[in-house]
Amino acid sequence: MKYAIIVGLMSLTTQYVYAYDNSNYTIYEGNTNSTTFDYWQNNPNLTSYFDSYNEENFGEHYFCYTRISPKSGTADDAETETSCGHSEVMTSCSSFTDPGNQNSHGTRDGEEILIVGLPKCIAYNGFGGNGVYAVARCCFMPPEVQCYYPKSFMSAKNDDAITEASCSRSIDDMQTIATGCMARTFWQWIDGARPYSNQNPYDIPANIQLPLDKNSCAAQNGVYGQGVYAQAACCTGLECEVIYSELSGGNSGDMTYTKCADGYVLTGCNVFSWWSITDGAVAVGYMDETSFTDPRWPKEDNVCVAYNGGKGTMGTNDIGVWAVATCCRVVD
Repeated sequence: MKYAIIVGLMSLTTQYVYAYDNSNYTIYEGNTNSTTFDYWQNNPNLTSYFDSYNEENFGEHYFCYTRISPKSGTADDAETETSCGHSEVMTSCSSFTDPGNQNSHGTRDGEEILIVGLPKCIAYNGFGGNGVYAVARCCFMPPEVQCYYPKSFMSAKNDDAITEASCSRSIDDMQTIATGCMARTFWQWIDGARPYSNQNPYDIPANIQLPLDKNSCAAQNGVYGQGVYAQAACCTGLECEVIYSELSGGNSGDMTYTKCADGYVLTGCNVFSWWSITDGAVAVGYMDETSFTDPRWPKEDNVCVAYNGGKGTMGTNDIGVWAVATCCRVVD
């Protein structure tokens, strides 16, 4: 597989990218035919990120950005997908519904990563929904960062039943770690996915980055759910931590978010609730051209946003949701 680490773009004297293929690399300079170079050169949402960098202070910088799919159709199980570039690593996949559409709340069937040539992030619309978006987190990383995406068995059908996808396999004798978590069902009712933890989010301090409890991902079945699957993105060469947001408000479309600590990049973003009415999560920051934006999104990088579905009595569940961010850095 082919991966890349950006070494310099928008420098004072030249524009270039090191593109790695296994142990070899090529330097693309100026106006080349390189797919990687042309993509960054021609995407104003992303190249603006590099305006403040030059060859001297950029260094061997690794980073992630977000690609959001077009909105899916409205049929039950309607799909939409997005993928990363050939030189990028997909570290997670999430999904969300339009938080401003009152008819969409709580109507996701979740998301998953499928390998069809390159990894694809696929989101699924639920019964009665008005469409969903798929959100891929795409990262430029050193060539030793490689990923695989194990899935769990389906959970039991009782409320709060958990199923777990574990990063138990090594790649090239390198241990993998969970960089992102996904949940998928055919029946809408998902409490969410998150890095596996025995702790109640109420007992976890908000906006404080903490070590992972376990090297796996958990998906939780909702109150009327018929079972849920978990999937993990398991990658080598990284060390990761987790951070929870404050609890959102209880109304439909209410938003909460948290942000990775300095020195870490956001690789995964999840929504979690004990009460299953969630509208999804999206990694916010530097983005590809996107079919959806929310004016409430923070104007910062490495931010994880989660939306409340609030589909209980009188349009609220009076509880809220948490945004759960997985934050990683390259192992020295």
